[in-house]
Amino acid sequence: MRSDAVPPSDSREPVEEYELPCTEALLASTLALMTGYSQALQAERDPARRLAMSLRIAHNLQHVALQPGLSAPFRALCGRLATLWQQMACCTAEARPDCLDPEASQHVPCTPKRVLH
Repeated sequence: MRSDAVPPSDSREPVEEYELPCTEALLASTLALMTGYSQALQAERDPARRLAMSLRIAHNLQHVALQPGLSAPFRALCGRLATLWQQMACCTAEARPDCLDPEASQHVPCTPKRVLH
């Protein structure tokens, strides 16, 4: 069985997100945001940027959840993950209200506190 996917180790030139199909580019950019979000120093140094990243991750995952070309279970998983990332954004906003821009704070979709698992 032949696969059209090229393993990263065989690739000589890096592939940019804009060269990927739409859903793959969205997933690639979301993974890049998740990597940035996970950097521990980011939380202390720039909580507002970290909050913005978590909101963008939630938005991207919600968008992936709406892609008709993906399987229903994968879309459902992305929808649940989007909800979790929105809740993480709420936690950040509640823990560090000083990082909120008064105009941007209305865009943090906080819901009643729930356990994240």
